[in-house]
Amino acid sequence: MRRKLALICAIGGLLLAAPAFQAYPGSQRDESGLREASSGRSDAEVYTTADPLDKVYAFYKPLYREFTMKRAAPKLASGQQVTWAFFILDGAPGLATSHYWMKIQRPYVRDAEGKDVRDVTSIQIVRTKP
Repeated sequence: MRRKLALICAIGGLLLAAPAFQAYPGSQRDESGLREASSGRSDAEVYTTADPLDKVYAFYKPLYREFTMKRAAPKLASGQQVTWAFFILDGAPGLATSHYWMKIQRPYVRDAEGKDVRDVTSIQIVRTKP
């Protein structure tokens, strides 16, 4: 029981110590994307901007610790290459153990089938329940 309590306190401490998310200047919150991105285990926020991914990346790089994904970003059925970057906001050692992280991506793929694709950069912030 003490071990479980210590783990809960440690996770809570990480979340309290996590830097507050800063929205990219001029980005717009995508309310309909929130429903698509959230699940029973997590809450998500989605913002979009017409700015290129490299400009959004340059904004977030000094603010948060980047996590390098081992697998490459996918290609869409159209052949277009998705570009993405991940950042850990809660100090966790990796994305699998993080409860507060974000992904920036271009183009913005709004559905699992890849049929709703928009030529904007998306910023998705995810908070999972421990």
